[in-house]
Amino acid sequence: MGAATIYLANNDMEPESESKLGLKDIYNALAEKRHCQPDDVKWLAFNVMNDEETDKLIRLIRRGRNLGSQQVRILPSDSEWDMIIKTKYYTQATLVNRRPLDRIVIKTHYRLYEDHIMPIDRIQFSFRNLENAQGKDEASQPFNGDEQEAQMMALYEEQEKKEIEKLAKIDPELAQSISDIMLGDEAPAP
Repeated sequence: MGAATIYLANNDMEPESESKLGLKDIYNALAEKRHCQPDDVKWLAFNVMNDEETDKLIRLIRRGRNLGSQQVRILPSDSEWDMIIKTKYYTQATLVNRRPLDRIVIKTHYRLYEDHIMPIDRIQFSFRNLENAQGKDEASQPFNGDEQEAQMMALYEEQEKKEIEKLAKIDPELAQSISDIMLGDEAPAP
């Protein structure tokens, strides 16, 4: 199973030139450096930051499901599917991975930003295995979306634990606050 988080930059602010790289070029070069094919990644994640339009969309989806900051799983049969695939995150995901989508997961995580805890929504795209001309999966194992999702969530939880451990060395009280928020999956008090 492969996973990647893509941090979007304002590439459009860079002047046009022959040597300017697009997302696909950068992604492919990084995949090659790690000795894998771009389509080997079964999960792509994007942090939604400074994007009021997508933040509003995520709030609308959660409100429609009577959720707070809890994780949301969106399947192709869900009405919210079409909303998410109209975002720039879906467009970026399909630029770097040609597999068909299986599901979309929205999860809030909390980060220390300057002197306060900031909630950040992450949109995660799960890709199915490609099929060859005979209709058989190219991957050695059959696709199990629920199992892949559980593995992906475990990877992100491990990453968040490591970040909290690093923060605890600097500010134990703040690290405990972030840990409590993440474990309770609740938004911090204002």
